[in-house]
Amino acid sequence: MKKSAKVIIMALLSASMLLGTVQTGLAQQLNEDNAEIRTAEVESEIEYAVTDKFSEYYMIDDALLTLCGVHTAQGRTEYYYKVQLSATLRYTAVEEMDYFQGLADAAGIDLEGAGTFSCISRSADDISAGLQPYASAVFNYLDEEYEKLDAYIGKQQMIPIYMKAVVNEYDYVELFRMQGMNMLLLKNFPLVQEMN
Repeated sequence: MKKSAKVIIMALLSASMLLGTVQTGLAQQLNEDNAEIRTAEVESEIEYAVTDKFSEYYMIDDALLTLCGVHTAQGRTEYYYKVQLSATLRYTAVEEMDYFQGLADAAGIDLEGAGTFSCISRSADDISAGLQPYASAVFNYLDEEYEKLDAYIGKQQMIPIYMKAVVNEYDYVELFRMQGMNMLLLKNFPLVQEMN
């Protein structure tokens, strides 16, 4: 092969490799940009879902998201988040809480008629007939629960919430919240991305 043909072939190979490198770099940058858009949209949905879920019982001050891990396999990407929810209970008294009202109802106590739990005389006549032999234990339990709940009234709390977002290859998202040892599905939604 002549020297000029070798130079031309080398120049073409170099240009081809350079073009391939540039295209690979552009594709990688596009994938990174799309991953950032995807992550931002997923985080926005997580923040909305968490604040929406808790706003019935809490005044939400802030939601801080921390990405704890990303796992990609078989066309699915799983994002794991810890959400620190800064919130204050909406209740001004323990007697307003559904949970405590349920405890009082189960014991046969008329909270509405009494006004406040502290106004109840704590006699066996104040609870249902079936529980009257256990009046002391019932009131001890209710007093303990009341005291625990009262500690949260008017106090700002940091509530940790663990979330998982699963994005499939078609950019459809399933959003889960960890509850005990289970993952509860909160919502499904498609990602709406602007593609460059």
